[in-house]
Amino acid sequence: MDYAEIIISTKSSWLDILYYYVLSLVILFFLFILRIIIEEKNNNIMVIFGVILVLILSSDQLILTGYEYNIPKFINFKSESIKIGGFIFSLLYIILMPRRYSR
Repeated sequence: MDYAEIIISTKSSWLDILYYYVLSLVILFFLFILRIIIEEKNNNIMVIFGVILVLILSSDQLILTGYEYNIPKFINFKSESIKIGGFIFSLLYIILMPRRYSR
C-alpha cells in the first residue's frame, strides 16, 4: 500500500497572503462600482441592500481573520499580515458604504 504524505501547515505561505489581498481588492472594487450605481439610482431599497452587503462583508473579514479559520485547500489565515489586512479592508469596506444623499 502506498501512503500519501500529509503536511499540515500552521503558517500562511506567501501564496495564501497573495490570494487574500487579491480577493480583498476585487471585493473592494466591486463595492466601489456598487456604490456608484446605488448613488446614481437614488433608490432607498438599493441603499439598504448596499449597507447590509457592506456590513456582512466587513464582519466576515473580521471573523475569518480574528478566529484564524482555514478555508481548506485555499487560504490559511494564520498570519499577522492577513489579520492586519482584515482590519484594514473591513474599514475600507465601511468607507465604501453607499450614502443616501451624495450630491
